[in-house]
Amino acid sequence: MALLRKRLDFCKSKGTPEEYRTASLDSNAHYGNINGNQFTYTVAKPCSDAAERAHGEVIWQKLD
Repeated sequence: MALLRKRLDFCKSKGTPEEYRTASLDSNAHYGNINGNQFTYTVAKPCSDAAERAHGEVIWQKLD
């Protein structure tokens, strides 16, 4: 799943440095598992002051 703040023009063969910067700062990709109507993924070290092996599990539920 990829979360994007705004639509970017990815059809160009080469972007400007500002376009690459915007694309990397305004996106957030997650890889996980889909099970029925749920998408589950793990966030490693969810905040900067968390313990070294801390993690969080996120579950998104599709609403019908």
